[in-house]
Amino acid sequence: MTELTLAHLDENGEAKISFCKPVAHVRSGTHYHVSWQPFLERDPSDSQYTLPIHGYGSELHLKEDPPKNELLWRSSWNNKKIPIDIAEKIEKQIYEVAGKVVTELLKTNNGKLRGLGIFGCELFVKIGDIDNGEKPIVYFNEISPRPHDTGMVTLVTQDLSEMALHVRAILGLPIPKIHLHTPGASHVVLARKTSYWSPGYTNIWSALKIPGIHLRLFGKPVTYHERRMGVVLALGTNTIEAREKAMIAAHTLEEGILYE
Repeated sequence: MTELTLAHLDENGEAKISFCKPVAHVRSGTHYHVSWQPFLERDPSDSQYTLPIHGYGSELHLKEDPPKNELLWRSSWNNKKIPIDIAEKIEKQIYEVAGKVVTELLKTNNGKLRGLGIFGCELFVKIGDIDNGEKPIVYFNEISPRPHDTGMVTLVTQDLSEMALHVRAILGLPIPKIHLHTPGASHVVLARKTSYWSPGYTNIWSALKIPGIHLRLFGKPVTYHERRMGVVLALGTNTIEAREKAMIAAHTLEEGILYE
């Protein structure tokens, strides 16, 4: 998952760290394929648990991004719910780990922070066997000192996207609060053929008639196999619905790419 961690100035001009709600993502290849926010979401029909997890190797993931070879593993938490108190501890630990990494990266000899902007902090979350008392652990993987590809979902989920937060931070503008408006998902649009210039997109109408769908095409002039040509952003009543809508719209667009 990705924790979008923001270094910015407070009302006194001092650097501080703030956090977006964690962004989850899955991939079968080397690049992310689907991301969604928030990472863990309360089940409205059972307030003591989260919605079921649909991670790597889940039925939903395999529809979103069918693997070319045999899967190396599947998440043991697929289709399972997490108690809310455990989910809250996981989220707190995510902030602690990401905050520590960014603080250490920016800290000067006098202990103050030097550097502003958003940092895409990639983490692994091991939920563990909580029924037998095992505690979840969050591991740091890598960090990007810029808006993150998985964070494009914030274009529709937050009042200020990761890009808007980055610009405000580096310009020293106020960021009073980072607010998550709605669950959402992002799904890549991939080219399937190589070396075609000026590809066309014929299924935009069909994709955009799905409620809650937004489209960002990157304007890339030439294709190669599995090049990311754009992303579909989807809103939903929950992240599962948003992922399903984003998947349908993205696959519809991919089927309609003109290679001439």
